[in-house]
Amino acid sequence: MRLRIYNIIVPMVAILFLLPVGAQTPDSLVNLRSEESLASALYKDPTAPVADRAQDLLRRMTIDEKIGQMILTDWRYLSSIGDISTFKMGALLGGGGSGPQPNVPQRWSATINSYQRIAQETLLEIPLLIGNDAVHGVGNLQDATIFPHHIGLGATNDPTLVARIAAATAREARALGINWNYSPAVSVPQDIRWGRTYEGFSSDPIIVSRLGAAEIRGMQQEHLLATAKHFVADGGTSLGKDRGNAKLDDATLYAVHLPPYQAAINAGVEVIMASYSSINGVKMHQQEELLSGLLKGEMGFKGFIVSDWEAIRELPGSLDNQAALAVNAGIDMIMEPTEYQPLAFALQRQVANGTISAERLDDAVLRILTAKFHAGLFESAWAQRDLQSQIRSPAHLELAREAVRRSAVLLKNQEAVLPFSPQVRSILLVGTHADDIGAQCGGWTIEWQGRTGAITAGSSILDGFRKRGGADFQIDFAPTTGALNKAEGTYDVIVAVVGEDPYAEGVGDSVFPRISAHHVRLLKKAKTLGVPLVTIIISGRPLILREAEELSDAIVAAWLPGSEGGDGIAQLLWGDYPFQGRLPYQWPADRRAFRHGQGGPLYPLGFGL
Repeated sequence: MRLRIYNIIVPMVAILFLLPVGAQTPDSLVNLRSEESLASALYKDPTAPVADRAQDLLRRMTIDEKIGQMILTDWRYLSSIGDISTFKMGALLGGGGSGPQPNVPQRWSATINSYQRIAQETLLEIPLLIGNDAVHGVGNLQDATIFPHHIGLGATNDPTLVARIAAATAREARALGINWNYSPAVSVPQDIRWGRTYEGFSSDPIIVSRLGAAEIRGMQQEHLLATAKHFVADGGTSLGKDRGNAKLDDATLYAVHLPPYQAAINAGVEVIMASYSSINGVKMHQQEELLSGLLKGEMGFKGFIVSDWEAIRELPGSLDNQAALAVNAGIDMIMEPTEYQPLAFALQRQVANGTISAERLDDAVLRILTAKFHAGLFESAWAQRDLQSQIRSPAHLELAREAVRRSAVLLKNQEAVLPFSPQVRSILLVGTHADDIGAQCGGWTIEWQGRTGAITAGSSILDGFRKRGGADFQIDFAPTTGALNKAEGTYDVIVAVVGEDPYAEGVGDSVFPRISAHHVRLLKKAKTLGVPLVTIIISGRPLILREAEELSDAIVAAWLPGSEGGDGIAQLLWGDYPFQGRLPYQWPADRRAFRHGQGGPLYPLGFGL
């Protein structure tokens, strides 16, 4: 049971006025917080330099208020909305699958504005950061525009397109009141067994660097704070294990995993999220040399570092020790989605006994306040309801279709089966994935792990075929092998849609990513009909094809194309647009090529017909 009152009584007066050596006395702090002083406070002047505003606000804050800025809690776990004021909270998030009911923009904006209203009623009126994983559109919102995941955008290698998508996502997010996005992942995945492979643009750090920077610029120009994650080498763990260990030398760290972060810093990123994973056996959340020495020092990062979900709990010792280890290593804000009350008291104790110095506390809070000022939150933290007309707008849907068309990679095309010739007038479409919006969208859609089915508005591949084929075109659908056995008719082409079901994070780790046995059986049955077979792969990574490659006359890697995948793919297959996508990862021939640069790939990095 979470307790609102703890049996360890913290001397609140001492905590309230615990100040750095040489700072103002309690009496002067009281004067700085008087009604007269606050009315003319520099930090409220939008024309003043951000650095001066942040310093002015910091000197007016109590220890409790500073600690409140350092705690990030999921709004679903608030014991009371009043805790925003009680614990002087500076940030809230909605984790995967979060969302008010009904899950509509009006309810989102009303709910988030109610949180901001509580923050605005506190003495210093410090606005809340409202965070969300809008990693391919605002995935938690029912019927948002869902764009292709990063792996698909990596296949476009087009920073302008990525920036446009980031800006569109930002507009849909700000319409709800979200002002902080946990994207982009600038991971450089080196092993496709990792369940987060699709969150990375590519195994090539050059591609990741240019696209990650583009996403940050596109997002922040629309006043949505971006987050580069997860620092560092989360994509370099042994066997692609989530939260695993990356065995790295300095040369690999600097050549592969750091360049995207330097590009993100140069692009003006305000937030970097630390990784769950370890480097050479030491958890990132306690690596002071890398977080403070390298990232904040050598690389010049001036923003704030946020921990990942409950990540400090993987550090040794009690909560007090975990919090101190993380903060002293360089973590500025701690994502503790549920147990925010114990964390607040732990931080108070660690500051009171000097384990966390006043200087480290002030540095962390100053970085957080500076990001809020840069984002313009002190001028307007409210949901931009005038932007709600942009959610799933015609312009955003067309942008999503363009992204699908640009991202799909043509891997095989015997006898020029694609695009369909004018003689093709009848198609048999097979496989459950052909009519599954959830499968197209993948993880981080409506729910944390995503799920199959009609979970949000969009165009399935079956929808796209029917729309593009028109009334004079015969399109039949057989979702399963059993239905295919009963199919009657003569067809010019069979199109099979196979691949992975949705997943996210560690749930998606796989020791052997491949086309499943039941999908292979579907392809074998389809091939017996004696007409050309086109295979479309819906997946968050390259998969071992084996029999699928031999059975198919043409193969299209569609990745996780999002809500408008059906329309975009149909336009490609009918030849309305040319295939342009190029592989952002090597495609393995067998398990020896799961890791980038190893084995003999079936298709190399950069391949695409």
